[in-house]
Amino acid sequence: MALGSAELEHAVDPEDVQEFVHVPDVNAARRHPEGRGIYFDQAWASMPAVFPVASGGIHVWHMPELLDIFGIDSVLQFGGGTQGHPGGNRAGATAVRVALEAAVQARSEGRNMITGAPEILATAARQSPELREALELWKETKSDFDGVDRLDPPGARS
Repeated sequence: MALGSAELEHAVDPEDVQEFVHVPDVNAARRHPEGRGIYFDQAWASMPAVFPVASGGIHVWHMPELLDIFGIDSVLQFGGGTQGHPGGNRAGATAVRVALEAAVQARSEGRNMITGAPEILATAARQSPELREALELWKETKSDFDGVDRLDPPGARS
C-alpha cells in the first residue's frame, strides 16, 4: 500500500474531490465497484495505472478513514506522523504499521471504517505500546480549518 493529498483527507464523494482537484467530468470520479476507494475512469496516455496518494499532516488516527476513502491500492506517506513519535522513528513506524494492519483487517471484516475507527484503533493498541502512545500523542490533533475542510458556498469563487 502506498498514498498523497493532504487536502483530500475528508473528500469521500466525487463532488468533494472536484472541489480540490480539477476533474473535467465529476462523473469520471466514482467509487470503485469492488469498494476499493475512489478511482478515475479515464485514459492516462501510456501510463498503465496511477495510485492516489495521501500526505501532509496525517497520523494514526487518520488510518481507517484513509482506507475508506482511497482503498488499499494507494500510497500513504506518514512523515511527521511517524517521525514525531516520542519513542523515535522505529516506534512511529511500528505504530503506523499496526494501525494499517488493524484497519485493513477491519475493512476485510466489513466493519464501518468511519464510525468504528476509535474501537478499531483502541483494540489494536491493546497489543501495541507504540500505537497506544501515538494515539495518546495525537488524540487532540484536529484538521478542522474552514479553508480546507469545508466546501465554498455557491458563487464564492471568482
